[in-house]
Amino acid sequence: GYIRSPIEVAYENDLKVLAFDEGQMERAVMAWFADEESSRLAIGQELWRRISSQANVRYVLRCPLLLRLACQAADEAWQNNRTLPRWERRVELYETFLKNAVAQWAERAEPRPSREQRGLFLSFAADVAGQLWQKDARRTLWDEHVVAQAVNDARERYHALNNRPDLFGDLCTAGLLVPAGPDTPDTPLMFTHRSFGEYLTACALAQKANTKGWETIADFVDKKAWLPEWQEVIVFLS
Repeated sequence: GYIRSPIEVAYENDLKVLAFDEGQMERAVMAWFADEESSRLAIGQELWRRISSQANVRYVLRCPLLLRLACQAADEAWQNNRTLPRWERRVELYETFLKNAVAQWAERAEPRPSREQRGLFLSFAADVAGQLWQKDARRTLWDEHVVAQAVNDARERYHALNNRPDLFGDLCTAGLLVPAGPDTPDTPLMFTHRSFGEYLTACALAQKANTKGWETIADFVDKKAWLPEWQEVIVFLS
């Protein structure tokens, strides 16, 4: 990613990535699958047909980053002779994105995770996200020591992950956390997209409700439901 504005601007904080319109979305999808191979072009056409037919999914994928992840997921499915994803709800998109994040981590991480560790990794990531959101859901950036504390606290609840030498690094390898600038200890961290943190936080709440009963989170959810910074978490949870 960029560590500074790729173009000259007076104030870098004023630089924003605008959402795609539908024409830009379609062109981006077709550019991803552009190839002389007719079958590959057909995959792009089918993916766009599915995206354009689902208004809620189409709205989310106006974000260039999320559209890229959707194209990547469809491309990988095609290359591995799997059925093209059919996303009808926003939550299905995030399930796909995070499933691919775990696969990326499992492929790149050293040492390679065991099957048990792979199965627990997203629950662990949700635990970390939930802690960060409870500290301050208005924030987008977190200092390294704050994330490290959340990772250390979550580690205690996932014994199968205890022999991982660098769970903090594992979250980065999975593409869930990224430095917001040069990769140095002083650079704060962020979720690759804020909605990843929101979705994972909702997963953490859902896990608690499923294992200990809805009443264990009911008061908390009722208090947070009125806060704008918790809105997307509550939507994902519902």
